[in-house]
Amino acid sequence: MTLRGVMDIRKSPTTKGNLLSYYRYISLAVVSVFFLLNPQFIKAGVVVALAVVAWIIIDAQRKYLWNNKVLQSILDTQQDELLHIKKELSETMLERAHLDQLIIIEEQNRIANEIHDRISQRLFGIVYSLHSLQAKSRTMTNDELNDEYQFLSQSANTTLKELRAAIYRLSSLKKGEEPFIHLLKKYLDEYSRLVDVQIDHQITGDEAWMSDALKQALYRVISEACGNAVRHGQCTVIELRLSLLQEKIVMEIQDNGIGINVHKYDGQKEIGIGLSNIQNTVNSFKGTFSIEGIPGFGTAMRVEIPNLTIRKKEEAVV
Repeated sequence: MTLRGVMDIRKSPTTKGNLLSYYRYISLAVVSVFFLLNPQFIKAGVVVALAVVAWIIIDAQRKYLWNNKVLQSILDTQQDELLHIKKELSETMLERAHLDQLIIIEEQNRIANEIHDRISQRLFGIVYSLHSLQAKSRTMTNDELNDEYQFLSQSANTTLKELRAAIYRLSSLKKGEEPFIHLLKKYLDEYSRLVDVQIDHQITGDEAWMSDALKQALYRVISEACGNAVRHGQCTVIELRLSLLQEKIVMEIQDNGIGINVHKYDGQKEIGIGLSNIQNTVNSFKGTFSIEGIPGFGTAMRVEIPNLTIRKKEEAVV
């Protein structure tokens, strides 16, 4: 039971006027008995007794109707709270499901790098050793040759085991593999249906140069921005423009909501936390973040994140 419901019950006639009603009933009952015991006032006693009964019935009915009203109010409030919790839980589960997909992609890329860095280098070493052994085999004794062959055989077996393990890990993740752009579009479409808000998105460019950490960060920024637009902006339409350029990422989100007063959002805890999360995430990638809101006309947000990998390569060349 909510605090509001408890306060309503405390204010209700059921608790507020119980003692007063009992005193009235007792007083009227005593008066009616007095009249009934005196033959001179027997008619008046009957009238008073009937009045007492009628009063009891009317008062009971009034209390019954009031209690029903209070209980219905409590049930309506609890139902609204449950629907709100269910909606927030669905949003969280949807965001988590797509974030898990990004984690799968990150793990696949890590395994691919492991194959390149460790296994391919070891195979190269084995091939190089075989060529070297072939060139100097005429000057080596049989025992030396056997030792070299045994060492190369052990190295080849170890490499084979590592390769099999990597392939097995990749196979176990293969079913969950989805490109970042496809995954992002899928999330936006599902979120649009979940919150009953139209989300128009246009995503261009190539994700190949993006790191896994940057993909996860961009996903969180977009989900946070859309969540703010729906929950706090109360919008019905969101427009997302995302350009994955080679030198930088440019993201623009605009909604038709009530508009956030950016000069006052620090005083609104939930909105402030959401925007601060976006700001901190963008700052961690040396990016820029700006937001403009006009009350009654919606909110516009812009994020730019540079490709630090390409910038570092250019600086190294210079």
